[in-house]
Amino acid sequence: MSLTGRFWREYVRYVESRYALVVDDDADSRELFTMFLEHAGAEVASARDGVDALAAAHARPPDIVVTDLAMPRMDGLELAHRLRAHPATRHVPIIAVTGHAVMDVPRRARLAGCDAVLVKPCDPDKLISTVRTFVGGRRHGVRRVRRDATVRQVERRSARADRRRPPR
Repeated sequence: MSLTGRFWREYVRYVESRYALVVDDDADSRELFTMFLEHAGAEVASARDGVDALAAAHARPPDIVVTDLAMPRMDGLELAHRLRAHPATRHVPIIAVTGHAVMDVPRRARLAGCDAVLVKPCDPDKLISTVRTFVGGRRHGVRRVRRDATVRQVERRSARADRRRPPR
């Protein structure tokens, strides 16, 4: 299903005023993902590899990172690992976009710290929907919990919510 006109504007409204970092060694893919996110209202910076992206992310931490996995100098897996290791970017959602959809790649991407994995060619609706999941907030039922939240904190929040909920 393709979203157009009024429906597209409603659909992407929750991406507005977000700062995204797009990382891809292929200029066409980088430009395409940048265009998708800018059309959705996000401010977008781009980098051609993991080294440039890491420098950009440390200079100004983004709200979300969209990265290719196969790049020269530093690949997307190493980039995700290093972003997770740095205090300023530890909680930034990372979406991996790859043309290598073999079974092991999504698992390796998640182990490196990626929050989602999309396969190229990436549908713009799927990309925006995934971005919105991570930066859209609570309005659509997305409850964001910080990555380093302890189990006890999550259990306490859940217990408080259960006490507020009337019994059935």
